Amino acid sequence: MKIRAITIFVLTLAIVVAVANKPAFADEGAYGQYGQYPTASQTILMDKMVAYDVASKGAVENTDYVDNLSVSDYHFKPNQQVYFKLKVKNTSDNKLTDVVVTDTLPDYVTFVDGDGTYNKDENSVTVKAGDLDANQEKNFYITAKILNQDQLPSDKGIVCMTNKSSVNTDQGATDGDTAQFCVEKEVLGVQNVPATGPELWAFLTATQLIALGAGLKLRKMS
Repeated sequence: MKIRAITIFVLTLAIVVAVANKPAFADEGAYGQYGQYPTASQTILMDKMVAYDVASKGAVENTDYVDNLSVSDYHFKPNQQVYFKLKVKNTSDNKLTDVVVTDTLPDYVTFVDGDGTYNKDENSVTVKAGDLDANQEKNFYITAKILNQDQLPSDKGIVCMTNKSSVNTDQGATDGDTAQFCVEKEVLGVQNVPATGPELWAFLTATQLIALGAGLKLRKMS
């Protein structure tokens, strides 16, 4: 009986100690020992695109935009303008405040016009997008210009560049995206090849007849 009593006492003591040292778990859906509920997940989407058909559409808002233009796609020329579209969307169920978009232009491209404030030293554009309600999206447009021919890399005929954009909010939601495009330098010092016409055909025919006559004369003399 004495051994049994001791065993019961030890087990009881072990249970008391275990309960006293049990970690304080929060209720389901909460966190921390006081049961505070965390802020719902905040997410935002940044989509950066480049245009390639502004001339035929007449306005940057109406033209066609794509995510990237590879080396096998449309090539821009020196001094030509390039148009970018920046789309931000609140992909969460909660309002996002103080949304700021930063667009960093690549080398050999400079800002011309568009939404936001241009920083010449950084060659970047900052757009204060304000607040975004749940699932709301906003579009912004930037017009840039490619530098002169002599300001582009001298060792490349085609130069591909990447434009980078990022977005952040007060809630810490961030995202980024890029858009590639390529510039083809003009080939200097190449003269136009004369077009084939009646005059050229007559000249070639006369030349061939003279050469043929000279060949026959030399043959007879031999």
